Amino acid sequence: MRNLNKKKAFTLVELVIVIAVIGILAAVLVPTFSGLVKKARYTQDVALVRNINTTLAVDEVLTGSPNDAIELQARIRAYGLSTETKSEGNYLFWDKEANRVVLAGLN
Repeated sequence: MRNLNKKKAFTLVELVIVIAVIGILAAVLVPTFSGLVKKARYTQDVALVRNINTTLAVDEVLTGSPNDAIELQARIRAYGLSTETKSEGNYLFWDKEANRVVLAGLN
């Protein structure tokens, strides 16, 4: 006679092995993802500087160069751009002579 009520299930050892494998994968991948996030933020800052400088070039033709940093920020924000960097340790600096913004910092 066959036993029709036989239940199939995972053993405790199999579950522990799966949890251990997931833990090892997480331990390996978390530093990788944090490095990717840091790189993505830096790339976003580089794109921001490129957009600001393009905007400044167009604005310089239309209205001339800004007189000070306050006017510079007002013009940048008027075009819908931010003056804040996304990555930690990077800063925007304005070269008044060239009327361009550069990204400087730790990265």
